Formats: sequence, structure tokens, C-alpha cells
Amino acid sequence: MKARGQGTVELALGSFVFVTVLMLGIHLGEVGFLSLKVHEAADHALWDATGRRAHLFTEDNVRSGERRIYAPGENAAAAAGPRATARYRDFEGLSSRQGSGGITQALTGSGPISVDCDQQPALAFEVPEQVTSTEPVYLQQVASVRDLYRGREGGLSCRASATLGIIRVPRRFLQNNERGMAQVEHWQRALIPVCAAGRAEGSSCRGRFGVLLGDWGLEHVV
Repeated sequence: MKARGQGTVELALGSFVFVTVLMLGIHLGEVGFLSLKVHEAADHALWDATGRRAHLFTEDNVRSGERRIYAPGENAAAAAGPRATARYRDFEGLSSRQGSGGITQALTGSGPISVDCDQQPALAFEVPEQVTSTEPVYLQQVASVRDLYRGREGGLSCRASATLGIIRVPRRFLQNNERGMAQVEHWQRALIPVCAAGRAEGSSCRGRFGVLLGDWGLEHVV
């Protein structure tokens, strides 16, 4: 009688490798999806800030100096990061839930997304020296702000980050004793820092997205 069961043995042995690769693939797929949500959180902070007033050329502000003219931009920059962090605490900007934040998927867990925004004076634009429009209101606006507006503090930059980690995967697999099939740990505990822009340097995210704030042609002028 011929011995049988070779295919079963090969399937059993091959499944050890297949299951490991399958679980790693699921984890990396979830990491890719959550990385896009971190990017989305930084974008949300930028575009949300564009709907806020960046500078205000009222008569009182003009007479008191430039600092008060640009004060609304400081407020918009200061609030952009906390608003985005609160909205994306669970990686979902449309239906965020109250709580400590973070998300748990099939094989990936994460803490909350952190969004940080700052004013960027380098992102600036100037009032044009020559204009083509002959509309009286437009010409009045240009004349009113040309001597005041310096294009400073016209930009905002934001960065977002989160830390991902693998979960629900045993660290030891067929490694119960010295005679176990696996002689090393199934995986080593490692956290993955994810950035909205670029790669992390160590555990820090330095990449940022920038946008110009305010439109001098649409602001309230004296």
C-alpha cells in the first residue's frame, strides 16, 4: 500500500508562510489607507483656514498700525491645527466621535492624528503695481491698500502625523520551546510614524503643506 498525505503535509507547512504573508499584506494595506487619512487631515486644516479672515483693513486698524491689520491671520493660523485635530481624532472627518481618539482596524491600531499649523511669512504675495481693470471700486481698493499691504504673514503651513502599530498578531508562532519550528519571534514590536508630507525623520514629521491666506482684492478696505 502506497503512503499518502504528501499534499496535506505540504499544505500544512506552506500555510505557515502563507498566513504570515497574508496578515502582513492586510496590515500594510491598512497602513496605506490610514496614511491617506493623515494627509487628508493636514489638507483639511489648510482649506478650512482659507475660509477665515486673514487681514482686516478697517479705519481703526489702519490708524493703530499694521499688527492689528494682520491679527485675524494669526487667529486663523492658531485655530486651524486644533480644529483639524479635533475633527480627525478618529481618522474620520465626517462623523468624528467623542473620546480619546485613534482607530482600530483588523490588524492595525493607531493613536489620534495630530495636526500642527503655523504662519509662514515666506508665503506671501504683493499688491500689483499695474492693474488692467478700470472699475472705480477696484481702483479704490488698490489705492487704499497699496501703501499699507506688504504681503507679510500671508501664508499658512500645516503638518499632520500619527503613529501606527500592528495588533492582533501573535509575536510567537510555533515557538513554544527550544524544539519549536520557529526559532525567532513572529514579528518585532515596532511603531510606524506616518506623516502627511514626506517621510518621518526618526519619530518627527518635518514635511509641511502650505497655502496663501487672504485676498486683498476681496477684503474690507478703508
